[in-house]
Amino acid sequence: MLSLGTMLLIRRILCTGLILISLFASGQQVNLSSFQHELRWLDEDRFPPLLLDGAIRDSLFGIAGRTLQQKFGAAAYSAPEQVDYKLNSAGFGKLKMMPPAASSNPNHYQAAILSLLTRATVGFDVLWQLKIEVRQGGKKVFSGETSHQLIHYGDGAWFTPKSFTETFQMLMQELTELSPPLAKVLVLEGGIDYASLLLENSEAWDLKRNANILGYGQPAFGPFVTLEAGKIDTPVVRINSNLGREDGLMLINGKLFFNQYKISQRTKTRFCKLLLQHGNDTITSLFAIQDSSEEARRTFLSDLLTNDEDNNSQTISSGSKLWGKIRTPESTWEFLLHDFGNDERIDDCIITNGTDTIGLFYDRQDGKATGLGLLLAKDKNGAHLASAKFSMGTPIIRMHKDLPQSLQQAIATFYAIYFSVRFVR
Repeated sequence: MLSLGTMLLIRRILCTGLILISLFASGQQVNLSSFQHELRWLDEDRFPPLLLDGAIRDSLFGIAGRTLQQKFGAAAYSAPEQVDYKLNSAGFGKLKMMPPAASSNPNHYQAAILSLLTRATVGFDVLWQLKIEVRQGGKKVFSGETSHQLIHYGDGAWFTPKSFTETFQMLMQELTELSPPLAKVLVLEGGIDYASLLLENSEAWDLKRNANILGYGQPAFGPFVTLEAGKIDTPVVRINSNLGREDGLMLINGKLFFNQYKISQRTKTRFCKLLLQHGNDTITSLFAIQDSSEEARRTFLSDLLTNDEDNNSQTISSGSKLWGKIRTPESTWEFLLHDFGNDERIDDCIITNGTDTIGLFYDRQDGKATGLGLLLAKDKNGAHLASAKFSMGTPIIRMHKDLPQSLQQAIATFYAIYFSVRFVR
């Protein structure tokens, strides 16, 4: 059994240790050594560099510092003097994150933050990406990144100083795991949830597909019924163009190989027609489907001078384009869709009558348009006018009930063309 004196000594030692530990912890601080912010594929009219304003910059530094203090239990924080801001409208170059600076005190935390506002690589979504790295004693103790799509409905700047700092604070809390994950899509201050408005002001129509003898479907949905769809009585146009020649020498296992390829482009264009009935109106569309490919084929001379029999020809690129006109009783609309039939990249499609222009794009939920996702029709302000929801079963089409009739008919005709050609092609 310990004596009273020994117990008091142990108690004194423990108290002294706790005091030292407390002093040691309170001496820790977080040093934010760099804060990078890049604007990529966007313009400063819609996304002004608010971080260059001293008050807003200090507010963001304060948010970052206090968040990191809370994360690591530090007593204080320091911030850099300026933001490392870069405007990259063309999107050239790979963005590199600066690592945290070294510290003379191994107990301090050194942090670096990278902020990126950018358009998505595919499509027109605007993303805010945030990355962080924290080191202590030269060793990485924490890192993370988050990315969210931003939605803003309006013609002016996407951010006010208030919404910019509030959104950054939410992203920092999520990034440092101090709050639950945010919704993947963030509607900025003053925005309208157009997706919900479309659901509330439309009916769901199942798409009914009926293949005819020409190999095209005759889809029907809601009050719209396809009367006729197929190729018109014109020949298929085939064009082969010579784009040039490529020569090359390769040294493989001590042997010299000579390769010479002839580059050619092949296009095949088919002309089609679709009639869509809507009540007493019949909407007519004449359109074309063009398949094109670039091929490299080895020349006869190259065949004689090489033993490589596996690369006689190769396809460099291929794609399809769909374009045409839609004639309603009130107006004539034109449409153009690039990369038709490519599940990974269909992001350039418009319908216009010269006054109104509607954009169509894919909102993918699993990475492919033929899986779960939406083919959305939007106006210039981003309002959802109509949608075609893909699923493993029957596609579902919705259309806002307050649209002008000519616009309803144009969008419905495009959907009918898309599905009639897409699924039985």
